[in-house]
Amino acid sequence: MKPETDHPGGDAASDLPQPDTRWREMMERGNAAFLADSYEAALAFYLGGVLEAERLLFSALAGTAREGAAPGPALVVATNNAANAYMNDGRPQEALHILEHASSLLRKAVLDNGAPAAVRMNCLRDMQRAYANLLAHLHKTGAPQAEIDRAFRMAKSAAQSCLAAVKPKPRPGRNFH
Repeated sequence: MKPETDHPGGDAASDLPQPDTRWREMMERGNAAFLADSYEAALAFYLGGVLEAERLLFSALAGTAREGAAPGPALVVATNNAANAYMNDGRPQEALHILEHASSLLRKAVLDNGAPAAVRMNCLRDMQRAYANLLAHLHKTGAPQAEIDRAFRMAKSAAQSCLAAVKPKPRPGRNFH
């Protein structure tokens, strides 16, 4: 399994906006370690990337991130890479936990009513990818169908509650039936 280098827009990780420079460096160093089959070293970089992505996400939620920051994609890529390293190191439970962490954090971001609307909408898109990664992981590891079903229900519930939270409110005089 190769490390992920793309974020949801399909752009290379090196094309992420400038505020992600530290994150990108961690991903590149982690990818080099991963490709050299040094999974513990890769994990150290990937988990550092997760922390950096979380910092970017919290800045974006507070409205203090630099314009063009891409915290959601950075979080999804970093956690997916960490999960792949955990899997290659024979630690599927840790892989599951890091993927659940990303999904949960993005869900909370979408539901944060005090956050900028654009950040919440971007986190919604990224949350969908995080849940897809989680479901793919469960399938790859041969998880019992009941566990896959539980995760699917959780993802569906998260998507429904988040869509309701970010759905634009109708404005008076603008509703046509």
